[in-house]
Amino acid sequence: MAKVSSVNVDCATNGGAAAVWNLVNLLISNGWTKFADSDGTTYSSSGTQVTGPGSGANGLNNASAWVALRDPSGASGRKYLFQRGSADSNWWIRYVRSATLNTAGNSTTLPTNPSVANDLQSIHGTSSSGTLLFDAGGNYYAHAVYETTAAFGVYQFWMAASVKVTGNAAGGMLAMGLDTATVSGGLDQDPSFAIASSTSSWLSTGGLKFWNYYGLVSPAPAFVTSGVRFTPTPIATVNQYTGNDDAFPIIVVGISTQFPYKGQGDWARSAGVSRTYPNTINLTTDAYCYFAGGGFHLLVPWPENTTPQL
Repeated sequence: MAKVSSVNVDCATNGGAAAVWNLVNLLISNGWTKFADSDGTTYSSSGTQVTGPGSGANGLNNASAWVALRDPSGASGRKYLFQRGSADSNWWIRYVRSATLNTAGNSTTLPTNPSVANDLQSIHGTSSSGTLLFDAGGNYYAHAVYETTAAFGVYQFWMAASVKVTGNAAGGMLAMGLDTATVSGGLDQDPSFAIASSTSSWLSTGGLKFWNYYGLVSPAPAFVTSGVRFTPTPIATVNQYTGNDDAFPIIVVGISTQFPYKGQGDWARSAGVSRTYPNTINLTTDAYCYFAGGGFHLLVPWPENTTPQL
């Protein structure tokens, strides 16, 4: 497995557009395809119009500008669509598990009409006007980390913003693979979840999005929008046996009368000790960084030998 990253990126000029572009550029530099895009005025069916985070021609920081990405597994791979809303802090993020989008987008509209019914779902926001994802004003640093080897068939990534000086979480997104074998015997066709939300809410145990029964006829597939993850209560001290911080797998549960347990993963982890950004563990070998907000603590993969910026 190979971890690649772009962290400590100053977002003073383009705010949320700089944060999203930081992730987009990291992904397309490491095997992802930007298959369509628009700078809010000019549409490209080949994804060549948006080339940076700025405003004006070729920029992502314009009302209704958008990019559509596909993971390295090919035409049937997962797709993520990011559209800037009425301000650089507002975004609409959509997700496609495997379908082709049969109706092309245009200068202000995302592609639609998936070849698999209901396969186009929203991870964050509900329309092109967007929903608050990042703090306004751009007074933060952006971070993005991507795992180039798929886990359970899922290419994992996270992005977040941390407020300058304080280090408080200022919005972000996590997309991660899950081991669902104990539920589906390894037959789950979408062993993953995603969460994206403003300020510290992206760390929350609630609001996870994922498919239950994807690809089945009965029960019918259901896109869960209010899933939760079990989180241990962080303590003030290290593990009394090992002297180290504890880090627990993320256990994901849906709201369902059947198979409410979705699975678990350990790329990002629930933290067992009450620490906040910019604290890290194993910075020289297998680095993780703490983010905290809303009473929850998360450990996310971090580049080795790189100090988180305040």
